[in-house]
This record gives sequence, structure tokens and C-alpha cells, in this order.
Amino acid sequence: MVPTTATLVYPAPQAASSTSFSPPPLDGTLTIPEIYEHHLRHNADHPLFVYDAHSGTVTIKWRQAVQAIRKAAVITQRAVYPHLCTVPSGTRVVAILAINFHTSLS
Repeated sequence: MVPTTATLVYPAPQAASSTSFSPPPLDGTLTIPEIYEHHLRHNADHPLFVYDAHSGTVTIKWRQAVQAIRKAAVITQRAVYPHLCTVPSGTRVVAILAINFHTSLS
């Protein structure tokens, strides 16, 4: 069944009960870059990813992630539009696919 309102209800809101996390509004009012900025302003020191590596547990916080996202956006923009300082009105769509190695692709 498709919801009849613009507000989405997620079955497992991550960190909803955390005192160090402020979720962004999920009602469609923010763009993806604005959601990242929300996390940078309100959740900069909150963990985004925690995983085991050979050297021990690695924690990536929202501050690190947003800085990396911004850097990736600049690199991508320069690669797609190498001679322009601003993106022209007929922009192209660029997508990034991320796969979790623990996810089964069947």
C-alpha cells in the first residue's frame, strides 16, 4: 500500500532514542545535500559507520563523512565539467553505487 501523505514512516528509525543524534526531517522538504548539512550541524560527532578492520574497530563520524562527500562532489564536478566554475543549467545526473560486502546480491 502506498502512503497517501508525503511523510514517510520508517520501520526502524536508526538512533531514534539516542541523545547524541538529531534526525533530519524526512518529509521531503530537504534535498540530499541539505540532509548532509543537517547531519554536519547537528550530528557532527555521532558515528555514521562502525566496522572492524585488521587494526581494530574503525568509526567514521558524520563530520568526516560530510567532508569526504564534499570533496568527492568537487572532484566529480571537476571531472564532469573540467572547464567550468559553475554547473550549467542542463546538468547531468551522476550516480554512486555503494555495496555492503555483507549484503547478498541474489
